[in-house]
Amino acid sequence: MSIFLQGSYGAKILNYTKRSIESLRNVYYNQLSEVLTDRYSASNLNGTLPRYNEWHQNNILMSDRFIESGSYLRIQNISIGYNLPALWAKKAMLSAARIYVSGQNIYTFTKYTGYDPELGSYNNSFTQTNVDTGNYPNPRTFTIGANLTF
Repeated sequence: MSIFLQGSYGAKILNYTKRSIESLRNVYYNQLSEVLTDRYSASNLNGTLPRYNEWHQNNILMSDRFIESGSYLRIQNISIGYNLPALWAKKAMLSAARIYVSGQNIYTFTKYTGYDPELGSYNNSFTQTNVDTGNYPNPRTFTIGANLTF
């Protein structure tokens, strides 16, 4: 069995996706229900989102509330294998046989609320490093295989 961990500590991420879906600027954007139900108002003094003002653009302005911790620890790879007994391998006319299963991107421990704290630079632009624009996250994959020696 082998386990590979990967992580980063101390990075900050601008969660631009969160800004887009919380702004209520464009009715064609996907909106979370919390965007309406968790806004500060006279009837909701404990709301965590700024109050909505239809005629003012405050909801779309950049704010440090969209800056989040990019620290994470990821189980990047786990691989478990089993060497078949030599007697079984000989019956199959093999000198050795091993079966295994492995997984990539198994789990990420993070407080980041976006898709994936592991960001590249957007369009290879150094000015967009650590800006999360909602790019598709790294996939989780599983592999089953066999190593056969003849």
